[in-house]
Amino acid sequence: MSDTSDPVAYGRTTTSSNFSLTMTSSGDGKSKTAAYKLYVPYESSAALNQELFYYKTISGDLPDKDTTVGGLQFELDLDDDDDSDQELLVAMRKDNDDSTYIVVGSISESTPFVSMKDLCDSGGDIDCAALEASDNLVDDVYLYIFYDDGLSAGGTFNPETSPYDNGIYVYTYFSTAVEDYNTGATSITSLIGSRGDGSAYLEYSGSIDSTTYSNGSAVYEGVSDTFLDEYETGSDESGEIQVKNLTNGTTYSLGLAFKDKFGFRSNISTKVSVTPEEIEALLEEKACYFVTAGFQRDHYVLDYFRSIRDRYLLKSSFGRSIVNIYYATAPKYTSFIYENKVMSFIVRAVSYGVYGLLKYFYWVLSLTVLTFLAIRISRVWRREFS
Repeated sequence: MSDTSDPVAYGRTTTSSNFSLTMTSSGDGKSKTAAYKLYVPYESSAALNQELFYYKTISGDLPDKDTTVGGLQFELDLDDDDDSDQELLVAMRKDNDDSTYIVVGSISESTPFVSMKDLCDSGGDIDCAALEASDNLVDDVYLYIFYDDGLSAGGTFNPETSPYDNGIYVYTYFSTAVEDYNTGATSITSLIGSRGDGSAYLEYSGSIDSTTYSNGSAVYEGVSDTFLDEYETGSDESGEIQVKNLTNGTTYSLGLAFKDKFGFRSNISTKVSVTPEEIEALLEEKACYFVTAGFQRDHYVLDYFRSIRDRYLLKSSFGRSIVNIYYATAPKYTSFIYENKVMSFIVRAVSYGVYGLLKYFYWVLSLTVLTFLAIRISRVWRREFS
């Protein structure tokens, strides 16, 4: 048996509501080393209301050891190798022995589901008692999905021997780990928002206490913390994301949270207010056409150039003439820069270079002078002692 396309898995809450799970692939699932990897949030009594730390709103509670309704549901596209008369079974490794798996039970081919209670009561490697007692535990087990007509719940077998070697392995991690989120050890500490055309840019920084299972961030809006989108920022503690598909002229109150592969998230950051504007409005307001078209949004480099214009160029007739020539010609080229990714990149690169040169001019000058003096002294030293 093989899955003709990568399988998909969902968690199911105590009210039969499905929620998304992270599932990754390191191969075709036909061996332990090529197992699919699945990350499942688990509800423990030691960390009440864990669903509050799940990054999306869900109906009901996360699955725990007592629920027959909550658990795992798979979406499989199986090549059954003419095993249509046999049952589809799910098993779990037992006693950490790769040669011994115990059958949890049979599952429907149309809606392959196994309850959390059946997994916990199976006698396999999962330690539900330990999960139940912790708010900071990850327990990993091997599940095995296969066809057979002779085994039933509680039966043991070796998945590497015929006729049981027709299944797929799913290396499954169960987590109760929300302690770092509860204490704030993992959190966003700084968030800066700037507007774009139909979008917002969020520059963030924070701390991630453990990066083992970190896989990104999620954006929320308004007082009700409505989920907007998620981003694959990995375990980066700082960076910038673009929130797209926003309405120009509408003010958004945006917050950000770190999230992990289990779907747990940190506390949502302090909100920032951003009002996206059409690029034409930004160009007209900022009046720094090339740079605005290059960055396509508010940006500190743009603000710096405007301050140079106001503080220096507009204070002299020569400077004012340069500004007037710029405003007379620049608008003709802004649409070309805005619509051309290569030109936008070139404008940004040049802008960063000029910004660095102007802002740190004295540092650059001092470094240049020191380098020149060091070269001169080195040459004199060699002449004197050669």
